[in-house]
Amino acid sequence: MSKPVIWTVDDDPDVLRAVERDLRRHYGDRYRVMSLDSGIAALEATKQLKLRNEPVALFLVDQRMPGMSGVEFLEKSIELYPDAKRALLTAYADISFRKLDVPGLERLLGSGVYYYAAMSQAFSYRDGNIYIVGGANSAGQAAMYFSKFARQVTILVRGKALSDSMSQYLEDEIAATKNIEVRLNSVVTVVEGKERCETITIQNNETHATGY
Repeated sequence: MSKPVIWTVDDDPDVLRAVERDLRRHYGDRYRVMSLDSGIAALEATKQLKLRNEPVALFLVDQRMPGMSGVEFLEKSIELYPDAKRALLTAYADISFRKLDVPGLERLLGSGVYYYAAMSQAFSYRDGNIYIVGGANSAGQAAMYFSKFARQVTILVRGKALSDSMSQYLEDEIAATKNIEVRLNSVVTVVEGKERCETITIQNNETHATGY
């Protein structure tokens, strides 16, 4: 039986090479890594894999591509491989993150708390409440996607304005989405739960008031 496929799709050749290199280094012994620079081309190639009954384990796709966006590609890929994992890249060249020093967080990582949530996890939180920490474009794009499934999405931003770190087009889209709330000057101070994240405590940087 052939190895399951990991797809990576990005129209930036430098980013595509970097992602492909990292995937082969870490997973090449167990998976077959395939890459293309177009969502349209990758979708056609995926259809061919399906015809040959070859398994696909993961789609790792850039969002902003000409012709077909990452979200559009992933939505179509669900029809072909509903069990494959799906993740959306927004800025692979700057994908580092700052870990939050919050009591209870490390213990609940992977159980309701994620530093990067794959798109496939959105279905697990249908009609639930999602909190996204951060005000960069990646946080805004995640909020827009999760808003399609969650009852409420709350973006917690340490700064005084989204415009300090987020593109205007995203800020406008968020403002027009009824189930997204932006809480400025806000940080998470405590994460609690027995086996999964159940509550978080949020503090306002200016008033020092706390709430849930």
